[in-house]
Amino acid sequence: MPSDVIVSPPPFTSSVHLLLQEERRLLRAASQEEEEKKKKNEEEGEKKKKKKEKGEEKQDDEKE
Repeated sequence: MPSDVIVSPPPFTSSVHLLLQEERRLLRAASQEEEEKKKKNEEEGEKKKKKKEKGEEKQDDEKE
C-alpha cells in the first residue's frame, strides 16, 4: 500500500451517532437497575412492616 494513500476514519456524524446510542443504552440500563432497587427496597420495607406488626401482635397477646 503506497504511503501517500490516506485512509479516512468514519464520518464524524456516525461516530457521534454511535456515542449517543451507547449513552442511551447505558442510561436505560442504569434506570432499569434503579427501578429494580426501588422494587427491592419497597418489598423489604413491606416485609419489615409485617414483621413489626406481628411483633406488636405478640406483645399484645403477652399483655393479655
